[in-house]
Amino acid sequence: MTKENLGKIGIIIAARISSSRLPRKALLELRGIPMLTFLLKRLKNSSLADEIILATSSQKEDDCLSVLARKEGVSCFRGSLNDVVERYVQAADEFSIDTVVRVTGDCPFVNGEVVDYSIENASKAEFNLCSTKGYFPVGLDVEIYHAREMKKMHLSNFLNIEHREHLTLHYYECRENYKIVYLQPKAKWKKQNFQYTIDFQADLEKANSIVENFDNINFSISELINKTD
Repeated sequence: MTKENLGKIGIIIAARISSSRLPRKALLELRGIPMLTFLLKRLKNSSLADEIILATSSQKEDDCLSVLARKEGVSCFRGSLNDVVERYVQAADEFSIDTVVRVTGDCPFVNGEVVDYSIENASKAEFNLCSTKGYFPVGLDVEIYHAREMKKMHLSNFLNIEHREHLTLHYYECRENYKIVYLQPKAKWKKQNFQYTIDFQADLEKANSIVENFDNINFSISELINKTD
């Protein structure tokens, strides 16, 4: 497989205001800007993705996220609040995406470097799902899948409510039916004892203490790792 065989590649970011663990966390400030803005700016460095799409809900409370995406020049799709599978499928359809790179809004340190590295490795493999989970540091996660396959699952009747809320869960729970390729990080990216995802206020405080070490937000993953030794 080559990059060309992946067709149109879209980074789709899931985010919404109604977070139970850390309310309105997409708008909480990281280096003085909303955390979601921080993530979108870092993703723009991707040279292999054809489109960046924010996939949020159609709830009025998420209007602000749509505005934020537009300010950053990022496409926005609005759909189901809880059926994340439907939201992603419809977002991919709306923008004619063939291959989806899934990123979540609570992983602000993911950047174009991680995305491009993952796409390059995915393009060399036959897969249903490519995943960094379990091998990359927690919070530097991406998952790559074929949009047509997710749409087929969406239109089927075998996904339960939990599967629909957690986009790729069905792949992992039924792994015997799918080829999951686990992506390995660069040697200098390996760090298993630090979590870069933002779930709680303490995580946000740690993240802000990290970004204070840099002159701008486009620091590399190696620089990030080195600053959290």
